[in-house]
Amino acid sequence: MVSPSPAPLYSPNDMVKALHNFMHVGSSDFDFFSGSYRLSILFIGGFFFCLFVLTFGFLCVTTKKRPPKPTNSIFRISNYIALVAIGALVSVSASISWNIAGTGLDNLIVELDGVRAYAVNISMQSDEIYDCGQLAITYLNNLAVDCPQLGDDYLNVTKVFNKDLYDFRESSRDIPKQIDSVKPLVQESTVISKISLAVPLAFILLSAIFLLLSILFHSDFGFKIGKFITLSCFLICGIVISVEMMGTVASSDMCYDADNTIVNLVEQVSTNQTYQLVKFYSTCRGVDGSKEAIRAAIQFSVDLYQIIDEGSATCNSTWMDQAKAQIQEFQLLNFKLNLATPCYLLNGFWVRIVHDVTCDQIVPGISWLWIAQFVCLIGMIVSLYATKRVLAARSRSRVYVHSEISPLYSNEARRSNASNFDLTYGAHNNKQNKG
Repeated sequence: MVSPSPAPLYSPNDMVKALHNFMHVGSSDFDFFSGSYRLSILFIGGFFFCLFVLTFGFLCVTTKKRPPKPTNSIFRISNYIALVAIGALVSVSASISWNIAGTGLDNLIVELDGVRAYAVNISMQSDEIYDCGQLAITYLNNLAVDCPQLGDDYLNVTKVFNKDLYDFRESSRDIPKQIDSVKPLVQESTVISKISLAVPLAFILLSAIFLLLSILFHSDFGFKIGKFITLSCFLICGIVISVEMMGTVASSDMCYDADNTIVNLVEQVSTNQTYQLVKFYSTCRGVDGSKEAIRAAIQFSVDLYQIIDEGSATCNSTWMDQAKAQIQEFQLLNFKLNLATPCYLLNGFWVRIVHDVTCDQIVPGISWLWIAQFVCLIGMIVSLYATKRVLAARSRSRVYVHSEISPLYSNEARRSNASNFDLTYGAHNNKQNKG
């Protein structure tokens, strides 16, 4: 059965295009089972993680040195503003990115629940068709006993009918089972993703708070804590950002040609029947295998009804009318199932899960989140150096003030020393004149 109205294919957004064109060692075409593609993605994460590790070592060494010169009040005020701005940036970026990525992850579970509910409904209808078919087979077997003239062909047709009913019911039950096996993984991944997204931002915000407090209260201890949190955060963020980059780049490669790429992935990991269903309902193009099976079942029951109707001329059995009525009921249930599975309805699930949630919400949301983490991290490193200079400048000013606690005494002492020097120098000159 060919669809008269093909569904539109996915059009990648700007973030997906940018990440898809990001540096790849090999091909940027998504192929999860290709060793060269996995190596290309690992190279991206490993390259940036190595940069984080080298920078981390540089920071550990350079933050031990004393600042080159003291700072003025403008510099201190700008450092206050920078730390407050970093805290605001963390809050705003977390809110925006969380609204996109977090909502997308939650919507993914909601859509999976919707697909499962729909699949369970279809499975219940297939169970009803199976029970109806089994009752029809019972009547047909009883009819064969009363009317042996129907022959072996009649019995063979009944056996084929029974096998087709069983296969159809099992295939209908398979989809809810697959969703039940995937859903816990999605839920666990959602929780892990939220934690991995929140922890770096929490570290950055905590570090900014300690650095700000160290400036406000002139606390070297607070600065040491802030420095430890900042450097720890830098290393943790290096790991998280590298993993997030690998995930978003791979997801963008997948979303760049989402419909064809995911269908090919399903072909590699699932059964042929599931692949054929996904292939059709993802685009509403080609032949609908499920509708072909329903249509074949209806045609099969029509042929079986004709065989019984022709046999009624030579055989009079009480099971004849019951078998006919049951076959007609079987046809009606198949017609109902055919109407319950329009392509536009199932394609709507596909569009919401793949296009809207995965490619337009989760991928851009996580991408903006690791970009915000990276920017905040750079700001924290700059503020760490600035805070060290501010505290060093105040420490020097305290030493300077302490050396001038008694300015009057110091001035008098200097004047006394100067007068003594003058008297001594004058006496020495007088001795030389007398000589």
